[in-house]
Amino acid sequence: MRSVNASAPGGVARMSHRAPNLAYLVTRNARRFPDRVALRWGEKTWSWRQIDAAVSSLAAALRARGVVKGDRVLVHARNGDEMFVSMFAVFRLGAVWVPTNFRLMPDEVVWLATSSGARAFLCHADFPDHARAVAAGAPAIEFVWSLQGEGFGETSCARAMAAQAGAALADAAVDYDDPCWFFFTSGTTGRSKA
Repeated sequence: MRSVNASAPGGVARMSHRAPNLAYLVTRNARRFPDRVALRWGEKTWSWRQIDAAVSSLAAALRARGVVKGDRVLVHARNGDEMFVSMFAVFRLGAVWVPTNFRLMPDEVVWLATSSGARAFLCHADFPDHARAVAAGAPAIEFVWSLQGEGFGETSCARAMAAQAGAALADAAVDYDDPCWFFFTSGTTGRSKA
């Protein structure tokens, strides 16, 4: 017999607050279709196996640096494979992915870092001014890693991932109300809101 709760959708009480981790998309497809194309960027392609390996190595590198479920990871980059991999790596940890718009100015990205409570900042090498501004202006940021280059920060994502190559990392258990992504949009006050 099911218990009925008038405030629950359909009048049926939720029995569990568990929810699928969005990184399971990569996990499942790497198992089912390891050699099929998962991502195409210009002329370059990645298989599901390659994407899963990249996601695991970045997630393991972030975990080794102390990022855990619920932590916020700010990412400032143009669209590309780094954004895709960073998103699923953060999801795999049960952490919160906080992407920016790459057109934002450094002070605006500092606002996002502070507002979100981000602990880590992954910043494309094309934006050294953003990396410096966030490192100086967002006290909760514990480390900065550069994406696509070695220009700044504690290390590069590529180097951190290479140190964790071959790491197998399970998707973190997540609950229905756990945040996974802070999507910032412009607001009427002139400050972005998530």
